[in-house]
Amino acid sequence: MTQIIRSKPNHERGFTLGLVLGTLFGASLGSLLAPQSCPDNGNQLDFQAERLRKRLRELRETLPEVGPSHN
Repeated sequence: MTQIIRSKPNHERGFTLGLVLGTLFGASLGSLLAPQSCPDNGNQLDFQAERLRKRLRELRETLPEVGPSHN
């Protein structure tokens, strides 16, 4: 008798490939979006606060002094 070797249908291979690629993509995305440690967050907040303070100082120097308006 002749033995017939059957390969998996393409839809099964596509599902398996999609599952593997989806797992890799999900793990990569999760590691990128994971919360940072507390010291990292604190450093980032300090950096942003200092940038904001500098920007406010620059604006204060460039804007003319205005007294209270009388309507």
